[in-house]
Amino acid sequence: MRLTRRALLAGTVLTAGPVMRTGVGAATKDKPQSKLWAAHGAWWALLPAGEGAALWKREAGGWRRESHLDGYFRGLPGQADAMPSGGGAAAVLVEAGRLAVARLRWDEARRRYEPGAEPVVIEEHKGIETATIAEAGGRLWIAYNSGRHMWVRSSGAWGRATRVTLREAKDDDICQIVVFAGGVGVIWSDQAEDAVFLRRHAEDGWKEPEAAERGGNTADDHISTAVARDGTLYVATKNSVDTLDRPQLVLRVRSPRGEWRNMPYARLTATEGPTRPIAMLSADERTLHLLHTVARRGVKPAASAIVLLSTAAAAPDVGGTPRVLIDGGGQINNVTGPKRGGGLVLASDENGGIYEALVR
Repeated sequence: MRLTRRALLAGTVLTAGPVMRTGVGAATKDKPQSKLWAAHGAWWALLPAGEGAALWKREAGGWRRESHLDGYFRGLPGQADAMPSGGGAAAVLVEAGRLAVARLRWDEARRRYEPGAEPVVIEEHKGIETATIAEAGGRLWIAYNSGRHMWVRSSGAWGRATRVTLREAKDDDICQIVVFAGGVGVIWSDQAEDAVFLRRHAEDGWKEPEAAERGGNTADDHISTAVARDGTLYVATKNSVDTLDRPQLVLRVRSPRGEWRNMPYARLTATEGPTRPIAMLSADERTLHLLHTVARRGVKPAASAIVLLSTAAAAPDVGGTPRVLIDGGGQINNVTGPKRGGGLVLASDENGGIYEALVR
């Protein structure tokens, strides 16, 4: 695949320039996190703003910062994983030595979000790269990495952390919380074991970890999941093969019966390096969208674009040619989409610019 203008025109929707500026570089990172959601007739994005996080609303005229919430988020970590929750919204905010769980409520009279509960701040763990949030069984759940292990907490017991890993992974391994019918699960990369693991939680507690795949440099610290209503789990990951003309990404699909299928895709070439994949299901769950960054290798100044590969969710085929979705001519990275329902995606550059595209 060549990132030419002709290929650019094949993108579903393309933005050649930023649609807003946050003042923070790489504002849409990090890896498994979702920064945006659709609710109350609009799209919303929670992004870092230097002094904390900021909520943005997309209207007919473009994105507008909801500055009345700046005071609520000021002083909290800026990097967020967010989702709608009931009529409001919830997010976990993260920096290297601190987490915060924030909740917003919806004010119908004003047609805007307002501060909900006071943020829950957690400062017990260090070396955190990323954290994610989910809702199941009437509780909020968060999962994060720290000290070569993966940890989980839930509402009602925020002060108590549960370690879900049995052995130490590598320093940069990460995890994501996922929701299944009847409970949650945590999926993580384990480069020490050269494996990708899933551990599920049910009414009787945590099950034994199961391996999606082992060996062959299959693990790296890039994970993104999508879960269908029937319980099928789609996981977009990067491996550590790092060899020319070999696939760098792996789609891992777990059936509702617990059977795994692993499908490598996106080859490393002399001119293109695939990285930071995400998985996203369309609203009707018929289509699986796989998006990732393609870095232009050997080019100065550094440049990258976001590409899209869409396939039937019931029988994924990763052998197709991706289409360029977002390319502003610079270093665009860290694509992020909503946790459910597909639609809008965002990506960012190193200068605080945010780009958008609509994935149909």
